[in-house]
Amino acid sequence: MINLVIADDHAIILNGVKLIADQSDFIRVTGFVQKLDDLESCLTNLSPDILLLDILFQGNNSLDMLPAVVEKFPKTKVLIFSSFDAPFLISYCMRNGASGYLFKDATLEELEKAIKVVEGGGLYNPGSVEGARTSSDKDSKEFQLFKSINALSDREREIVRLKVSGYTVAEIADQLFISYYTAKTHLKNILRKLDLHSSVELAAYLHKMEPFLLDFNR
Repeated sequence: MINLVIADDHAIILNGVKLIADQSDFIRVTGFVQKLDDLESCLTNLSPDILLLDILFQGNNSLDMLPAVVEKFPKTKVLIFSSFDAPFLISYCMRNGASGYLFKDATLEELEKAIKVVEGGGLYNPGSVEGARTSSDKDSKEFQLFKSINALSDREREIVRLKVSGYTVAEIADQLFISYYTAKTHLKNILRKLDLHSSVELAAYLHKMEPFLLDFNR
C-alpha cells in the first residue's frame, strides 16, 4: 500500500479525496492536515509515502515552505493538489521540489496514475503543461505577483475583490461604508504593495490574478 497524507484546509475536500482514495486497491489515507502549522509534525509522526498538498490555506500559501519540506522529508514525495490551472504555478512547484501537480477535479483513475508516477520516482504534470522544470522570467514575475497577494490586509483584499467585480472607487466606498478618500488611500497602498504604478497596471494584474484573488476569500 502507498500511504498518503492529505493537506487541505477544507474538511469537505479532505473527506472527498478520502472517499475517492478508499476505492483504490493500493492507496491508504493515513492522515489529514488542515493547518500549515501542523504539517511538519504530521509528516514526522506518520512518514507518508506521498503528501497531497493544497496551495492555499486560509489566505496563506504552502509554497513558501515547499523547499524546506522536500529537504527535511526526502522520503515523502510532494504532489501539489490545486484547482489553479496556471503554468507559472506548476513551473514553480516543480522547480522547488514537488514531484507532481494534480488538479482538484481529478478522477480516481487520475489520482491513481499520479500517485503511481510519483511513487515510482517520476514527475507527474498536467498533460497540457510542457517543460514544467524550466524556469523563465515570465513565470518568476507572475509567481511574485501571486505571492504579493499575501502582503495585502483583509480590507485591501476586500477592496481588490470589489475592483475585480467592476466597482468604482466611489462604489467601493459606499459598499464598505468608508469615505471616498479612505478608499482612494487603500487603493494607493495596494498599488505600492503590489509594486504597480497605475490603474492600468492594476487592471492588468486583476485580470491575471482574478482566480487567486477570488480563492483568497475562502
